Amino acid sequence: MSLVSAYLNQTITRAPYSTLNVNGKKSFGEAEAVSARVDYRQVEKKVMSKGTAKGELHISTAQIMMEGDQSITLNDRITLPDGTKPPILAIEKIPDVSGTIVLQVVYT
Repeated sequence: MSLVSAYLNQTITRAPYSTLNVNGKKSFGEAEAVSARVDYRQVEKKVMSKGTAKGELHISTAQIMMEGDQSITLNDRITLPDGTKPPILAIEKIPDVSGTIVLQVVYT
């Protein structure tokens, strides 16, 4: 067990984005459980607007840490341990010295 794995003692669910219907409603694939660490605190996070290079300041209410590259996207749906399903604002992938993604931080 890695040091990171020992720290990820909570579980979230991730449902991958599937399609967008004609009414603008998203549909999702089957949800899966993911080991994580959820830090519920407000943090100002600058995120890039979709389609532009302009950064916007948002308030992140939870930061979710997950081991490895979970292939999560901004359109996916996550459910936190408290049952909330906040939108994903940003995703940071943190590599080790060889370039392998060892930790991912999702801002909601």
